[in-house]
Amino acid sequence: MKINLKDLQSVYAIGYVKLDGKDYVIAASEERNGKAYLIDTQSNETQLLWDGPGGVMTIFDAGENSFLSIDEFYPVFDSAKSSINRTVLVKVDGKYKVESKSKLFDLPWVHRIALVNEPDGKYIIAGTLTDFKSCPEDWSNKGSVYVAKYEDGKVGKVECILKGAILKHHAMWVHKNAQGFDDVYVGGTDGIYLCTNSNGQWNTKQYLADYEVSDITINDFDGDGEDELAIIEGFHGSTMRVLKKVNGKFETIFTAGCEFGHVLWSGKIKGKTTLILGSRGGDGSLETINYENGEWRLEKIDLDGKPAQIAVKNDTELYAANHGLGQITKYVLN
Repeated sequence: MKINLKDLQSVYAIGYVKLDGKDYVIAASEERNGKAYLIDTQSNETQLLWDGPGGVMTIFDAGENSFLSIDEFYPVFDSAKSSINRTVLVKVDGKYKVESKSKLFDLPWVHRIALVNEPDGKYIIAGTLTDFKSCPEDWSNKGSVYVAKYEDGKVGKVECILKGAILKHHAMWVHKNAQGFDDVYVGGTDGIYLCTNSNGQWNTKQYLADYEVSDITINDFDGDGEDELAIIEGFHGSTMRVLKKVNGKFETIFTAGCEFGHVLWSGKIKGKTTLILGSRGGDGSLETINYENGEWRLEKIDLDGKPAQIAVKNDTELYAANHGLGQITKYVLN
């Protein structure tokens, strides 16, 4: 079942937030003065949260009725003034509204962020598309990775842990390690770097160098008890590749085509470990990929949406920022 919840021009970012113990979705536009909407996942009711500034790249829950976002990253790569922000919502007369919005720190060209749990506390980790652009076509500078402690809605000192290493950074995936803490994989045309924290000390190493990577997800796709790596190859590339480590080296075990690949997610859908792949070009499709009985099976969820991001809830509900149609869309996967 497909439900178009709201028209929103250039909708880009979408993510879950928990408000007073209840699940909501927030979707926002990348346009200048773009709007953001709050969606009740039970009633499907939408509510305007703000009308600008826009340029929103990421939204995710930060606890205590708040969320973090990247703002003012405008197309095309006009993001010298981009920043990381915290928004607090409060309920008034049965509706949520913005109680406060505060800038945590400026970070030009910041393209992806996450909130991670480490042995010494929570951190914001952030990757920049580049360290500097003289114009949209300038790709002469690589991007960097930064971290900052996050506690009670405030950030500590911002530290660069990987300087000028990743060109066209777009990929970020948070993966829980054996100790229950978060490892972070960041990627671009220089492959993938792994960022880990040990006793408060951040360490980085190149994890994969053989492929240009636009998006990353990690899971046990073939059910053998070992995680595999799935990537979109190339910057907004045309190939999704599943890689398996064999004798210490990654080997391709499956590929699927995409056009302007922009969505790559993995997790449980109807109890099965599933890949979701989305294209912002071509037919604009969104599809699931499963490995069953020795075969890879692809199934279309939708066509024409050209999704920028998705959020998956409760095994069967999927929300998409359908950028190509300018729509916030809900899918119930039966």
